[in-house]
Amino acid sequence: TSGWRLECDRTLAPPELSAQVISELELARLAGDADEALAAGDYERARELYVALLERAPRHPALTLRIAEIDRYCFERTEAALATLREGMPLEQAGGLAGELLAMAGERDMAHEVLTRAAEAESFPPLSALLFLEASRAHDEPVDRLDDLDRAIARAPALAAARWARFETRLALRDFRGAMADLEHIEAATRGPAARHEVFRRAGETFLAQGHDAQAVAIFERALRYAPESPRAVAGLAKSLLAMGRKERALELLARAIELS
Repeated sequence: TSGWRLECDRTLAPPELSAQVISELELARLAGDADEALAAGDYERARELYVALLERAPRHPALTLRIAEIDRYCFERTEAALATLREGMPLEQAGGLAGELLAMAGERDMAHEVLTRAAEAESFPPLSALLFLEASRAHDEPVDRLDDLDRAIARAPALAAARWARFETRLALRDFRGAMADLEHIEAATRGPAARHEVFRRAGETFLAQGHDAQAVAIFERALRYAPESPRAVAGLAKSLLAMGRKERALELLARAIELS
């Protein structure tokens, strides 16, 4: 017979833990009851416990974030959440939450600054891209959004949300070549006839909503190649033709859309 024997060398020192790991372990031990209340859906109780812990560990960033998130997402207390963040940590450290709250409070310039700093500091490319995307929404004018959207796509070229945002922005600026380039990227990254139909249907509706009727016709026709009996695409094509003055054909297509639906 044969077997294995495990021997431990007790002279070796245990592995050293990083400061971040030690901090997370301490937080888990400190906030165990509050975390359990939060997981159970008892948000008021969880908030009370986190606030009590914050009195023992003032300006603790993780506790500050959890209180602010409860106020924002569970109780819709925008001003309270923003006040908690401002008192407890640098706003850019709170990332997207701080930017969202600032924008809701009407402080759009500050929201853009905070989101941009957070995006630049974020090492995970898709999350950095999402922060740049959120920063772009702090601008009212399409031309002001482009730089943030370019940076978002540079960080994560396959992120569909950023591609769609830049497509819509370029379309608003009548940059048809750039908009079509983004649409082609989205199409190339999409698999299956149903999904590609949805891409072109959505794009067609965007063209139509922005008053580009002739281009909308061509896009809806491409959508119908993938799903010939889609009532929404047929109706979209009908609306585009109607906007161009082709009433007879548009009415025929509207009747067809009603029949299909």
